[in-house]
Amino acid sequence: MGCIGGWLLARSSSETRVDRVVALSWENGPDGRVPYGAHVYLEPLDEGGYSVRARVNVGRGNAYFAYYQNLGELGRVATEREAVERWGQVAWREDGLQVGTGPGARFLPRHELENHR
Repeated sequence: MGCIGGWLLARSSSETRVDRVVALSWENGPDGRVPYGAHVYLEPLDEGGYSVRARVNVGRGNAYFAYYQNLGELGRVATEREAVERWGQVAWREDGLQVGTGPGARFLPRHELENHR
């Protein structure tokens, strides 16, 4: 049980540490009440470099119990700068959410973004 608790705390710390943020952007949902927050962050790898990961928070509730949609790993990079260059731009579009630019960009269609409704 101690290993699981330590793993959960370690995972949480990468998601909450400001020095590991690549991009963070908020937008109101279609009803104007439930905000969505796109969060792109770095997870250090044992072999060096970083896994660049993303999730979309739904609402601004308690960080441990808030609903979110995990976008998973966007890619791997050697430096923080490379992560920001590739995934540092977030665009809320009419048809969905665009994270990053270029060939490694990730798009989440609006119907998937709002599937919690």
